[in-house]
Order: sequence, then structure tokens, then C-alpha cells
Amino acid sequence: LLTHLINDSIVLLGGGLPKGFAVMGLGSMARREMCPYSDLEFAFLIQDSSPENLAYFRTLNDLLTLKMINMGETKCEILRYKRGKESEK
Repeated sequence: LLTHLINDSIVLLGGGLPKGFAVMGLGSMARREMCPYSDLEFAFLIQDSSPENLAYFRTLNDLLTLKMINMGETKCEILRYKRGKESEK
């Protein structure tokens, strides 16, 4: 499911997919213990943390989050990345 969501999101974002990245499943996915009500926890590991690559993966993450919320997953604010000056408040 996660592979399908990521591939679909990459297509929606168009060209410019950075090279040198991996997706790592976390939690029950990593332990191979997922069940129908498991949440989807994952992380992107990127080789080059240039501003362009970070922007791409933040956008990809936002798109994936919207897709998962649309499927009934609840939004979790625990591990949100900082965005510009708004995060300094």
C-alpha cells in the first residue's frame, strides 16, 4: 500500500525526482505486524539534503499525509518538521 501511495504521489508531482533516497517502514510495518487498523509510519532517508531535495520530500510527505487522511488515518503532529519563520514563534 505504501509503495503504491508513494509511486502515485511521485507521478502527481511530475519530474524532478531526486536520486539517492530510500523509504524505511517504522513501527508495526517494520516488525511485519501490521493489521487492518495499523497506522502507516515511515521515514525518507535522503543522500543529499540540499534545499531543493528537502523541499521535494516535504511536498511528497504532505501529499502522502493528505492521501492517508483521506483514507481515514488521523493526522499526527508529533514529528512535524520546522517551516521557516513561523516555526520560530
